[in-house]
This record gives sequence, C-alpha cells and structure tokens, in this order.
Amino acid sequence: MRIDIKSLHLKLKIVASIDYRIGLVLKDVGNQLIIDSLDFKRAIQWGLQDLQGAVRHFKSHGEKYGIDPERISVIGNSSGAVLALHSAQENEEQMRGVVSLWGATINSNHVKKIKSPILLVHGTNDNIIPFAKGKMLNLDSVRNKNRFMYGYASAASAFNINFSSPPFYGSFVIDSILEKNGVTHETYFVDGLGHEFYDREPYKTDVLKRIIEFLYKYMQ
Repeated sequence: MRIDIKSLHLKLKIVASIDYRIGLVLKDVGNQLIIDSLDFKRAIQWGLQDLQGAVRHFKSHGEKYGIDPERISVIGNSSGAVLALHSAQENEEQMRGVVSLWGATINSNHVKKIKSPILLVHGTNDNIIPFAKGKMLNLDSVRNKNRFMYGYASAASAFNINFSSPPFYGSFVIDSILEKNGVTHETYFVDGLGHEFYDREPYKTDVLKRIIEFLYKYMQ
C-alpha cells in the first residue's frame, strides 16, 4: 500500500517520492530460504543512507525545486516508516515533522534522541510490523489467524522462507518514550486493525486528513 501522493500534492506545495535500496538477501540453507537479522539491519542502513542522501539533496538544491530547505518533512509507510523513524533518531538532518505509518525501530534506546515532531499511525493487531514489541513479518501469528491476504505470509509458506527478524519496537513503545521525554508527537492508534488499514473507509480519509493537519501545523 502506497501513500496517496496525488492527494498530498493537492494539499501541500511540493511532494517528492524517493526509491531506496531494500538490502534483503535470500540465503539458500538446506531446503529453506532464510532472511536473517543481519539482512534486516543492513536493509535499514542502506535505506537510511538513501533517505538521508535525498534530504541533503533537496536541502542543497532548495532554490532549484522552489522549496525552503528548513521546512522539509518525511513521511514513511511500512518499511518507509522504519526508515523515517531511524532518520529522526540519527538526528543528522533535523526534520520539521516525521510521519510514521505502521513503523518501528530496532533500537528503543535511540528513540530518546528524537527531537522532531512525529505522527504515529498504527493498528494494534499489526502482524507485519509490531505495534508494541516483536519480530517483523510475524508469520506464525499471521498463519494462526489465517491472515493469508498478506503477500509476505503466503509467499513464505509457498517457498519455505524463514524470516529471522531482530526485535522491533513499534509505535506503542515509541509513543511511551516520546511521552516520557516530552517530545512533541501525535498518535492515531486503531484497536483491532492490522497493517496498512487505510485502503478502506473511514480510515483512508481519516489518515490522510491527520497527515495534512499534522504537516500544516509543524511546517509553518
């Protein structure tokens, strides 16, 4: 599920969508294909480098694109939200705002480094990226609930893929730390819903509305 760029562009002055390296590599071990913890960590590092490079590019070419280099925010969805959160933790390029749609971090201790305002959107029953603490792509939980609409789970079952994810700390944990440290943030947590739930109403309209209102508030 991708963020509705066209709708954002109608409300905001300039919106850019970037690509980033995935970094996950399937290893053939016996009769099983494995993606291990090092793959996840490498994927985050590569993607983070690409995101930070894009931000530096727009900041250094603000006049060319007609943007204020001091008024840049980052929006990430799913794996993109993981990168957005890690970028905020790195604090290399201070953002006016960070929007995390179903995101998490692999290091909860680094959340205390976050200074930028953040909007956290998450469903409490997310089995792909944990709402609280857990492994990314929690296939056992997905299988137990027969949630095979997620392509990750069905593909892993068909090809015997084992995702060996490190622990991830989701929006619930991040919210608690930000609250404790007095960091400006907003949350939209929906009880009982899973990953990327804004493909249906009323959530599709509500999520977009919250993103726009959040960015208008902190981009001024």
